Amino acid sequence: TGSLNTLLGTYWNAAPNKAFALEVRVYTVIGDGTAKGDTSSPIIINVTPYTPVSTSLYILGDATATGWDANSADSLIPDATIPGEFHYTATLTPGQFKFISTRGSFLPSYNQGLDSSHLFYRTTDTQADDKFTITSANVYNIDLNLISLTISITKAAAPLYSKLWIVGD
Repeated sequence: TGSLNTLLGTYWNAAPNKAFALEVRVYTVIGDGTAKGDTSSPIIINVTPYTPVSTSLYILGDATATGWDANSADSLIPDATIPGEFHYTATLTPGQFKFISTRGSFLPSYNQGLDSSHLFYRTTDTQADDKFTITSANVYNIDLNLISLTISITKAAAPLYSKLWIVGD
């Protein structure tokens, strides 16, 4: 998907978020290419390129273990098959957080959008700096997509602590 999106924008000058018609056909190669392959009839497909998004994403805030230090923000894991999608599982405590695309830089950032299931892409200090809020300590799963600007924050089915000790008489 990413390679096709790059070709659409650089080779064919297709505009992001606008449908673009491509004439396609399938070519076959049999074995080492000495046997005659086959070619399908051309068909038209419509594709919609997107504005490329960051391939890295970090979480920071007082709800996270690393706090508001942009240099030590935790990495999210990019999805191997869905462009622009990232995943994160960790213990979060009461507080706030947001996302940055470059470690050490507060802008651009992905903040809370119209509600807690939408992202807002913030590029200047004059734009709203609305953050996501955690009200209770727990292990959370965060799944977000930078293309659709959506986010899901759910409590994970995992214990809050990985070890427990008992002391006393």
